[in-house]
Amino acid sequence: MVTTKTSPHVNNIWNIEGDRLANGVGVGSLARIYKNNHQLRFAHVLEVNTKIGFNKESLGLKPNVRIQYLDGAQEQVEIFGNIVLPLTRGWIEDMKDRFEDIKTIFDEDPGQPVEKKSPAKLRNGVTAGSLVRIYKHHALRFARVKQVMQSFPTQPNVHLTYLDGDREFAKVFGSVVEPVSADWVLALQKRLNQAEIELRSRRQTQQRDS
Repeated sequence: MVTTKTSPHVNNIWNIEGDRLANGVGVGSLARIYKNNHQLRFAHVLEVNTKIGFNKESLGLKPNVRIQYLDGAQEQVEIFGNIVLPLTRGWIEDMKDRFEDIKTIFDEDPGQPVEKKSPAKLRNGVTAGSLVRIYKHHALRFARVKQVMQSFPTQPNVHLTYLDGDREFAKVFGSVVEPVSADWVLALQKRLNQAEIELRSRRQTQQRDS
């Protein structure tokens, strides 16, 4: 169950000074997390350690950011800082605009391929005509696939047109392309609403305490 209630601990730590990531995210920040098959979630940052070294047990780098997700059971996890980005009002407004770009598409077409033939497909089912989401450089955009090519792994094999901005044409690797469904859009819209409520609450707390 999604809840908007935040633990007292989180409410009281937003202004604590300490370690910060290069992008400014620190203890108490609201952040967006890109992880696991291009899923986008939002979280409170509970701890940041920029001085962490190698973990002798795993012989690799140890996760250096502890977060509490806003959705679901609000579980706490430790993750790597390279997938943590700040959550701002401007970013939320930009995502709302992108949802408006695809709203009419779902009213008319639920994202099913428009080709009558059986063209090449990605493993996730994406083919010519599919409505997709693109995860690239920690950005999320929507696009319509024009063609899926059989090509070498070193060459972009999906031709598409983005639905936002100037509708530019692009060639991307299939590894950053995921299908879009009405259920997925609804789930992310709920998460955005949750994040917006948390961001507004934080701002009100800051103004009250100043």
